[in-house]
Amino acid sequence: MPVRDPSLEEESLSNPAEAYERFIVQNVFVPWTTDLIERARPQTGERVLDLACGTGIVTRSVAPLVGSEGKVTALDISPEMLEVARAISSPDGMTVEWQPGSGTEMPF
Repeated sequence: MPVRDPSLEEESLSNPAEAYERFIVQNVFVPWTTDLIERARPQTGERVLDLACGTGIVTRSVAPLVGSEGKVTALDISPEMLEVARAISSPDGMTVEWQPGSGTEMPF
């Protein structure tokens, strides 16, 4: 039987974006991202828009594939999600533009 750790619950509630990255991304979005990348097959030099990027799992996965010749723009409505995304170490040579904004009112 799992034991509840109140300190983990407190930590998760204090920063929902960090909790999202820690618990949801690793368990849900990592496998989904792998499948997405296999289907989309991004190529070197392409431009990619990661709409509703959250904490950036798709962005971090696709950026090395498009390389320094390509560009990834990551857009999310939540400043907290973008803050976590920016804080996570990114692959070397990754060209990413993190943008606050909504998919219905894109800033470009």
